[in-house]
Amino acid sequence: MIYVSFLKNCAPEAWTSRRINHELFSAAGPVEPLTDKTSVANALGYLLKRKSIPLFTAGQAISTGILRTEAIPGFSGGMQILYHPYVRTLSFRLDLKKIHEVMALCDTSTDAGLMRRTPQGLARSIGSTAEEIDRVFRALKTHSEPGTWRSRFPDLFAVALSLAQEAAALGDKDRFRNWRQWFREGHLRFADWPAGDEEPRIALDRWVALQLDHLDVSTVDPFSTGFQYLTQHVIASEPARSHPNESVANERELPMTPPELAWTFLAIQGGRAPTRQEVARVLLPIGGASRNSICDEDLVDTSCRWTD
Repeated sequence: MIYVSFLKNCAPEAWTSRRINHELFSAAGPVEPLTDKTSVANALGYLLKRKSIPLFTAGQAISTGILRTEAIPGFSGGMQILYHPYVRTLSFRLDLKKIHEVMALCDTSTDAGLMRRTPQGLARSIGSTAEEIDRVFRALKTHSEPGTWRSRFPDLFAVALSLAQEAAALGDKDRFRNWRQWFREGHLRFADWPAGDEEPRIALDRWVALQLDHLDVSTVDPFSTGFQYLTQHVIASEPARSHPNESVANERELPMTPPELAWTFLAIQGGRAPTRQEVARVLLPIGGASRNSICDEDLVDTSCRWTD
């Protein structure tokens, strides 16, 4: 919708939609005048009905028309609307590597020092949230003229939204909240981008706000993850071997108790037998036990208790 309305706004006032279709998308458009008998395909209508952005296909009328339109000075800039990397950020389903790939495709990333050049290519240069927000602010101020702003907006938007998604992918809640608040304050809105009609641009702003409000910030609980590692990769889950009843009367079977799991986890992690206090520190955050509920007996001769 933004692209089609952009073309209509750039066209001479006297041009109808039929004239735009003829001049820009018809093979005979540039050389044959439009008459009442001229057959004109509704390319604009076709674009509006599509559910995805068209890929360039050799010989296809839409592809030829888009490329031809971009070469006309008065219509230049429309391809950004369709194909700039900012479009990828709008899916909100990118992993960290993909986010950085989008940033690498934007000049703003290097101009603002958010990525640095290395012999192997571009690498992300992470600073504090305040510092990076300030860098984006400064980049915004350098493109205040309408013509420059129109062409630079997608680049700035892609970088800013990538930084917000990066924070979520890293599980950095504070960084993500700062970027989400920055967008809520309206520092970078499609509504301010002088391209196409206002209605579809406002709709995109609503989409971005909705996705930011529901974007998951994934975090890792080292304790539950550690215990999961133990049960999957360390502790055998097969049935214990049969023993005479008198030899196993005082033995306990798996699963291990939380103190036993904590003891094992810390022994693997630190390379030594942990103290009772260290085990308690692991258990407290997950409610596994209180400091005083772990008896010395729970941790005595642990290394022998679980052998065959």
